[in-house]
This record gives sequence, C-alpha cells and structure tokens, in this order.
Amino acid sequence: NTGIRTIWFATAQEAVGYFRDGNRADVVLMQLLLTSVGNIEPVMQIHTFTPVPIVALSLGNNNKGERELAIKAGCTDYIGKPLNMSKLLTMIDKALNC
Repeated sequence: NTGIRTIWFATAQEAVGYFRDGNRADVVLMQLLLTSVGNIEPVMQIHTFTPVPIVALSLGNNNKGERELAIKAGCTDYIGKPLNMSKLLTMIDKALNC
C-alpha cells in the first residue's frame, strides 16, 4: 500500500480541465501514445496552469525516440511497456521530491 490518493480521468482533456479549473496535484501519471506530436499537447497544456511533474506512461510501441519526445514536451520522466512497478514507483518518488 503506497498511501497515494489517485484521481482518474477518462481523457487527457479532462485532466487539462482539472488543472485549468485551479485544482492541484503532486504528480501526474499520463498515458501517452507518442505516435504523433498532437498526443503530447496535453502535457504542454497542463504546464500552462501548473508546474506539476508529469511521468509519461507509454503503452504503445516503445520506440527509441519516445522518451526524448516526452522529456522535450515537459515530462519529468518516461516509462514504456512492459511496465516495471518498482521502477515506476521510483520515478514517482523522484518526481515528488524534485
């Protein structure tokens, strides 16, 4: 049990709206399909409202350039599939302690 409180959104635009409305979070885990530039736009939109750390979860093809694209878009970190829960929790801890 991590003791982490989570808020789930069905779409990235719902998450953007959450921050647009002035809500806060300590860290964001965002699934990204980094096959096109348009899929990283929500990261940049969220950062117009808050500097919250964002860890990108890529469940796509895990191409070599995806991590660089996610970091360039403003993500704090990136993890591809298969997801390693221990590594993911380390990334969350790092993001929380920035």
